[in-house]
Amino acid sequence: MKTAFFIVIILATAAIAQAQVKRPEPPTVKIPFSESLQAVIVSTAGPSAIQGKARLYERSSAKASWKSVSDEFPVVVGRNGMAWGEDSAQLSAQNEAPTLNPIFIRYCAAWENKDEATLRRFYSSATIKDFAKQMKDEGIKSLSEFLSEDLSPRESCRALNEYISGKLATAEIRTKGYPMGLRIVFVKENGEWKMTNKEPEALHPRKKEGDGKSPSGLFPLTTSFGRADKAAGISLPYTKLGEYTECVDDVNSFHYNKIVDRLQVGNFDWKSSEKMLEVGPAYDLGINVAHNSYPVVKGKGSCIFLHVWSNATTGTSGCTAMKREDLQNILAWADPGKNPYLVQMAKSDYKNLRKKWNLPKL
Repeated sequence: MKTAFFIVIILATAAIAQAQVKRPEPPTVKIPFSESLQAVIVSTAGPSAIQGKARLYERSSAKASWKSVSDEFPVVVGRNGMAWGEDSAQLSAQNEAPTLNPIFIRYCAAWENKDEATLRRFYSSATIKDFAKQMKDEGIKSLSEFLSEDLSPRESCRALNEYISGKLATAEIRTKGYPMGLRIVFVKENGEWKMTNKEPEALHPRKKEGDGKSPSGLFPLTTSFGRADKAAGISLPYTKLGEYTECVDDVNSFHYNKIVDRLQVGNFDWKSSEKMLEVGPAYDLGINVAHNSYPVVKGKGSCIFLHVWSNATTGTSGCTAMKREDLQNILAWADPGKNPYLVQMAKSDYKNLRKKWNLPKL
């Protein structure tokens, strides 16, 4: 009898350990945007804007042109604007630097010719002033000597992976001293691009956990959820929220950036999570945005959804929110067989990337 009792206990424990419900969860392999036939396009006036506009687009095949299938409708994004999702940030800056590479090549020529006057013209006025102060403090008179340990070309001269946003830009400068690249900031001054000594992170910020920013980039819309039973017409996989449905935002948890049912998870290793049913009307309906999902990276952001907004002026903690009826329209339209995507970013970024990523014309 005791043996049977212990067998039951062992089986029950094993069942709890294995029952780690992670729905909604995206497929293990990310379907690329190039294969998407549906897109929710969100654009804002700038990376720190809260309010934006959205529209639905479709195409009949991966080679066909995008066509609008809805009127424009308002949305709100993160209370601190937007920051790039890591994958999209890398994609947005993979190029041969068509604008900045020719400038850097001319800079290299001035360096090789020891042309101090020309060399100075490749830097912004504020940067030259800063260099002058440092050179005085160090007793250095030559700019080429001052920069010799940093940007000396030394047999190699190339700029790659430029990212341009308005009058600011970054590029990876490749030299013999920096064979893997040194990302520097350019500024447009009097109509010409000039190098600076600014830190590049502020220009092309990445999404981080708890930053109050929505992710910019390209993200599959994978699953849906809500407080009520699944309504007729919803094709995306649907989860009815329960008392123990939680989205884990603890970066140290095995379940980080996953929705779980607390009763079906044997390992409660998180200290913080969204108890989704308690969020209230905002989660009456929602769609999972597969940001930081292929794979999940600790600290890069979690629990990103399309959901119902509080109002037209209040930003979210990182999601994209809208009127309930607009969200209902998206749910009725989204077809998992057409690989729907959320595409969202500032208008200037959208303009720069539209042709490269084959995005719809706004």
